[in-house]
Amino acid sequence: MRALVFAMLACIAPFLTLPCSGAPAREPLPLKPFTYVEDFEEPRQMVVWATNGKQEIHFSGVTEEKAFSGKRSYKLDVTIREGAYHYFGIRLPRVPCEGELKLSGRLWVEALPQGARAGLGYNIILPPSQHSGCAAVETIDRPTPEWKAVSGDLVAAGKQTATGVIGRHTAEMDGSEVAPFLELWSVPIWATAGQRITLYVDDVRIEGRVPDADAFAAAAQERFTAARERTARRIAGWRARLDEATKALRGVPAQEGLGARILESAQAGMKTATETLDTLEKRGYINAREVDQIEASLIMAAHAAPNLRELGRSKEQGLPYVSYVPRAMSNTRILPQEPIVPARMAREIEMAACPGEYESATFILQAVAPVRSLTLEATDIQGPRGRIPKDAVDLYVVKCWYQAGTEIGFTQQRLLAPELLLKDDALVRVDHEKKENFIRSTDAAGKSMYLPCSGPTSDHLANVRPKDADTLQPVDIEMGTARQFWITLKVPEGTPAGEYEGAIRIRAQGAPASEMRLKLRVYPFNLEPCPLQHAIYYRGVLRPDGQGSISSEAKSEEQYEAEMRDLLAHGVLYPTIYERYDETLLRRALEIRKKAGLPTGPLYVLGLGTGSATDPKALAAHQAKLRQYMDVAREFGYTDVYFYGTDEAKGERLTIQRAAWKSVQDAGAKTFVACYLGTFEAMRGLLNLAVLAGRPNPEEARKYHGVGSRIFCYAYPQVGNEEPETYRRNFGLVLWKAGYDGAMDYAYQHSFGHVWNDFDHATYRDHCFTYPTVNGVVGTIQWEGYREAVDDVRYIATLQKAIERARAREATAALAAEAARWLEGVDPQGDLDAIRQQAAEWITRLSAQR
Repeated sequence: MRALVFAMLACIAPFLTLPCSGAPAREPLPLKPFTYVEDFEEPRQMVVWATNGKQEIHFSGVTEEKAFSGKRSYKLDVTIREGAYHYFGIRLPRVPCEGELKLSGRLWVEALPQGARAGLGYNIILPPSQHSGCAAVETIDRPTPEWKAVSGDLVAAGKQTATGVIGRHTAEMDGSEVAPFLELWSVPIWATAGQRITLYVDDVRIEGRVPDADAFAAAAQERFTAARERTARRIAGWRARLDEATKALRGVPAQEGLGARILESAQAGMKTATETLDTLEKRGYINAREVDQIEASLIMAAHAAPNLRELGRSKEQGLPYVSYVPRAMSNTRILPQEPIVPARMAREIEMAACPGEYESATFILQAVAPVRSLTLEATDIQGPRGRIPKDAVDLYVVKCWYQAGTEIGFTQQRLLAPELLLKDDALVRVDHEKKENFIRSTDAAGKSMYLPCSGPTSDHLANVRPKDADTLQPVDIEMGTARQFWITLKVPEGTPAGEYEGAIRIRAQGAPASEMRLKLRVYPFNLEPCPLQHAIYYRGVLRPDGQGSISSEAKSEEQYEAEMRDLLAHGVLYPTIYERYDETLLRRALEIRKKAGLPTGPLYVLGLGTGSATDPKALAAHQAKLRQYMDVAREFGYTDVYFYGTDEAKGERLTIQRAAWKSVQDAGAKTFVACYLGTFEAMRGLLNLAVLAGRPNPEEARKYHGVGSRIFCYAYPQVGNEEPETYRRNFGLVLWKAGYDGAMDYAYQHSFGHVWNDFDHATYRDHCFTYPTVNGVVGTIQWEGYREAVDDVRYIATLQKAIERARAREATAALAAEAARWLEGVDPQGDLDAIRQQAAEWITRLSAQR
């Protein structure tokens, strides 16, 4: 029997108001009772509606073998042949995921191999956009001896899907401007090739009170108006830039060689951008990837005419390369074999920073003739009141290698990505014809060999020993290709304010010497500490034998200390600790953290969890273990010790922890865990720190703050995407504007398979901000973006402090009020470089009036 009931009882139901930031109040939509029941007493067929592989289906249909109620249930018996996820489901008429809506059912999992999972889930569509999202309300990771009840809140799931999917994949739009609808319920299976899963499902129910589907969709269209207007404004700005580029290219004479390619690419890019903008106007919203594509086309078009003039000057000087200076914090990929570099040709790099601050810049050299043994050397940076020594400038080459996708959960691609910051370009070799990577391994005697690191298995990498150079080594650039170089400058503490100049000297075999001029402005103020706590999931632990490994887990003391210093240098002061309670190793890990300069305060522990016990004796025994751990931590000055709950739990897996979390708090410790929307309603003040997935949600921040708890962000996105601008924006000003307390993204390093091979896991790419070597760490461009996120918030905090001081003085109160209005209007989706520059100007003005 199946039932789908939508009772028309609006006159007595509570009302629902659809949220829309800044929108005028609307008439609330009435809620109506909704009931759907699937008991499989009649024939019913699931379909495979989402998968990244193939399955061999032994049986899929209604059976009398088992039943929770009635005589029948649905049986799935499948063997996975390839791929990692497989969703079986049944479609429904669209059901609004608003008001009150719960999905529940019964699962009997008869066969589930180790590592495989199954559950009860959903797919939620998000009109007026074309996006959707799927997940499980609850999962099972082992066979069950009987029927197990699973359930979840579809309203929370709708909000989570809208917030995460729209926030991550669109621009000029947020989750409040779409309408989440349940499209189908599902039985998702996650498994690897060769695993066979047998399960039964029965008594699936979807029940609650929701608005009328048509009225809900109409209200979403009304809310969508604001997103459409924002999109229209951005498109108008892009069209204006296209018009300027078109005018600049009129009358440009015919070109040859590189000049012809620049001109042709600019014209082709302008044509493509125009067509894309026409599509966006009709659609009414912009996908995030389209922003990067349009910006790259517009940059090429805008710089085409001046680049052609600069190309002529370079030819006159007889240099075998031309130089470009793009933004460092950009998602636009600079690939070596692309004929056109989306940046302006220039020989001057401009930077600005405060004393004690790290700042990044980048430049590209494109060979118009073969370049051999190119070397770079920084000079001292001279100013009117002193100099910054050349060893404050760190130089790297940006290595492009093949990766398995653009998102950490998509592994079916083989894309060239600029990512690694290397001193020795030869540490990684790339075969562009076969799209394969090779890592250099150097044994203790100094003998080297290259090992493949882009295949489906990594057994041969078990003893690999990558080791980067200490200084930038010579680089070759083949004719027609480009290489990107990275500058990290740390302004020494106490450096006087002013304008400084230096250079990056360039030499190559058989070519005239040249240089990139470096201009630095040192601001006349010091940055305040970051008011947000930037933590991160750090999985490394010390090995008992003292030997390290090339993985995200087992570390030597040398590796551990190098990574702690790297975290400190990037403003991530509170890495989690995965050390179990081994008093010797725990003490040594905390000693190394202290030696590296990390602060104390909170300690976020995953080496010992909260557990989920309910028996008083078990809870008391666990409290004793917690106190042991806390005693050691407090010897090192840690005041608040947090213990981790069940990761990303929903439904019963979440609520069963209530007694355990209360016991942790009674022991004098605190709780933290990665979680989703709906966790607050289930646990409230039992959770001291919510590490909430997806786009920061100011409403959730207010909830947790209301019970004295804190809220961090993760998975916006997870670590691993080669997008420095994304991490800078999402873990900096976006967090600050949303009222969050910090961030704890996953993870500093997590190797799914081998950490230097992105292709040896069926489900996930490696989650890496950095890569381990035998004696240190290799950074990435996305990790530099994360450091800029921290510094952006430090500039805001410094401005807030300057405003507070200026408000207290009559002579500067009016200026302080003007600065406060500017700060209130800061849009985290705006130009981050411009926002930081304007903040610095306000700080300087306010400070000058003291």
